[in-house]
Amino acid sequence: MHRGKYVRTEEIKRKNSEALKGSKSPNYGKPRSEEVRKKISTSHFGIRQTEESKRKISHSLTGRKVPSDVRARMSISHTGMLHSKEEIAKMRESAKSRISNYKNTSIERKLQDILISNGVEFQLWKCIIGHPDIFVEPNICIFADGDYWHANPDRFSEDEIARGTLTVRKIWEKDKEITAELQSQGYIVLRFWEREIKKDIEACENKIMEVYRGKLPV
Repeated sequence: MHRGKYVRTEEIKRKNSEALKGSKSPNYGKPRSEEVRKKISTSHFGIRQTEESKRKISHSLTGRKVPSDVRARMSISHTGMLHSKEEIAKMRESAKSRISNYKNTSIERKLQDILISNGVEFQLWKCIIGHPDIFVEPNICIFADGDYWHANPDRFSEDEIARGTLTVRKIWEKDKEITAELQSQGYIVLRFWEREIKKDIEACENKIMEVYRGKLPV
């Protein structure tokens, strides 16, 4: 099966036409049965066209008028195909499965323990920008930033290469963008470095709980 990548040239079409002359099946020209039409229709489900194929099809249709009854049938046939309830549900489940694969690190667990010990409900890796490590209703986003993965400035300078071709500056900029975007949407953002979580967990707890109780402006 050619999934939208195979485009016949005019030369190939001509040769195919000549090859078929005199070898047409006994049913050639006869109306197709409902069963045959259904099989042909369903056989193309799932075939994806390349951008090049789409462009050529679009170009070939330029200037052609589609009868109103055909347009109506096309409109009805495509209603809900892109964003049906079933597809939306599948996309949500897919997102949940990806999030479930996130690693629950030791420093994340330390922050979770703070909330658990204080009877505060929370959820992990909420599906909003940045996927906060911990989210507390209604609007508190908590991040446990690993010293290596987020390039703790106590260990890295901004011109260093953190990993691969990614610079420390780029990592910092990305984290700042996420924080700024969350804040612009009304979220409170708390970020704790790995080193500070390991060194003084009590200070982290005090800050989290003061923000949670509304006693510490952010």
